[in-house]
Amino acid sequence: ISDEEISELRVKLAEMDEAATAGDAPKFNALNLQFHNFIVASTGNSRLVRAERAVMTEFKLFRKHGVTDSKALLAANVEHKAIVDALAERDATTVGGAFPAI
Repeated sequence: ISDEEISELRVKLAEMDEAATAGDAPKFNALNLQFHNFIVASTGNSRLVRAERAVMTEFKLFRKHGVTDSKALLAANVEHKAIVDALAERDATTVGGAFPAI
């Protein structure tokens, strides 16, 4: 992942923080999906992109009725920030550990 892509992710994190602070779960969830799609797309691995899209489609209903309160959204974004920091440090072990086995 390039430094420019890391910068784009940090912008997305700020937008997600704003949505979380406002308690705007629909906006946060839309940004969250963009965040994850962006990371997967940045790999350049088309097979991974297809797999991620299939998984995210399955989780669509969960996301719609999942976490909605501001505190939980902000907590989720703390995890997102840790992922971006690990990506910026090129720390594959920490990044890989952030995604539990499905």
